[in-house]
Amino acid sequence: MCSLRALWLIHPNGNILFSRRFPTVERRYRLLAGDDYRPVPDDSTFFDLFRQEVIDVMDAEVQSNKRVVERDDDTQEVDEEADVVTAPQTELFTEQPQTATWPHGPVVGLDNNSLWPVTFIFDRVYFVAVPFVEPPCSPSTSLVQIPSITASFVFLQDIFQFLVSSVDNLEAFQFTEFQTYLNSACPLGTPIDTDVSNIRMIHRTGFPANESIQKKRPAWKPYLFRGKQRMEIVIQEDIRCVQCGPDNPLHTKAHIVGSILCKPDLLGVPDVTVPVTHSLGPLNSFVVHTCARIQSPDAISMDTTRISFSPPLGMFILGRYQIDDLPVVPIEGEFEAKEVSGNQLALSLQLKLNDVIHGTHFEFCQVTIPFNNRPPVISMNVTASVGTVTFGNGRNSIIWKLGQRFNSRRIESLEGEVIFPNDESITSGTNSFVQLDFRVPQFSLGGVSVDGKAVTIYPSTKADVTVRNELITSSYVIWNRFRS
Repeated sequence: MCSLRALWLIHPNGNILFSRRFPTVERRYRLLAGDDYRPVPDDSTFFDLFRQEVIDVMDAEVQSNKRVVERDDDTQEVDEEADVVTAPQTELFTEQPQTATWPHGPVVGLDNNSLWPVTFIFDRVYFVAVPFVEPPCSPSTSLVQIPSITASFVFLQDIFQFLVSSVDNLEAFQFTEFQTYLNSACPLGTPIDTDVSNIRMIHRTGFPANESIQKKRPAWKPYLFRGKQRMEIVIQEDIRCVQCGPDNPLHTKAHIVGSILCKPDLLGVPDVTVPVTHSLGPLNSFVVHTCARIQSPDAISMDTTRISFSPPLGMFILGRYQIDDLPVVPIEGEFEAKEVSGNQLALSLQLKLNDVIHGTHFEFCQVTIPFNNRPPVISMNVTASVGTVTFGNGRNSIIWKLGQRFNSRRIESLEGEVIFPNDESITSGTNSFVQLDFRVPQFSLGGVSVDGKAVTIYPSTKADVTVRNELITSSYVIWNRFRS
């Protein structure tokens, strides 16, 4: 259970866009703290303290990060413990605080820790909360022992989701609807159900006048579904891969981070059991939603895990898993970039589809060759065996769109030259790789599947169960063989 003493939305320019105090929670805290009680300061004082401890520190770190990115990095990043070459960071992630400053995350104490904890997230606007923590408690306390801090982050994320469409223009935003959301999601300072879709559904339809329900309704299902029963399960696999060329001892490293998403439109409060089959063996780091539990492995097949749960409303992540050290990758590649002259670069990229994915239809597939921290490309003379080649935004990258189908019996290639306005080194650091992005519907590389006919619902009811797989990429990198 989490309660909040106060809540703010703060613009980095100094405007407090919104503030809310919760007197009921504050009175409870004052009674427990006794002589050690310190009230939440007024908005002006709070902003001055928050600016000194957070905003000014983040601004300084952003400037420091920019200076680091602007330097040429002549070495690739290597994780020596895991013996894995890591993908380069091609963007500045300035929207989240740095862990060097706040090693336990964005949790700070203001005014020499007299106001602690203060939690916040930042995405163009600071979302700030003072969660209720029973005294005595101090910054030296392990945060694992204070679940209300974690819960306050979840609440701030849900607030962001409510305001995400207006976050770029919150200064002109009318907060009437937001006040209504807070009154429903967090009455008297204690969040009950903060899911945006649930709150809007309650406001739109209200609660049924008569409900025949035999057991207590779970906290994650504030109202009952009405309509045609059906359940959708999506197994989404995110492959993360680094390829270094055949002459590198590491050559290729790849793993999958998978998510099992579920959207159960079911009447009442049923119990659902979903059998998850994983043909490649046991899954690593398999965790499930708080509403679910893992039963013991199937008595017949040790490659099946059964998940039982009382489902919430809407789409949610039923489980997450990881598969390390994949024996094969869907697309194998080799990239070469050589400096022909001081400002001229010769490119050669070859891609081959693995037989495991032969005949599969891609939703999209494209390659990006970035030239970070470089002036725009003057010209290029590049040909591709398939698809189209264009400049990226700002002419600081080349985009090769390969289309939706591959022939696994042939090697697709891109060859040519690009010319820059000056003769600085262009084959080092973040200029020395290519990035692949693709999505493959109805395909599983990790061998994880769900048989829709084996899904059981109790009490027994008739509901259509659909299951689909998809393979996506978030970091699929091929390094230049001739990088500096």
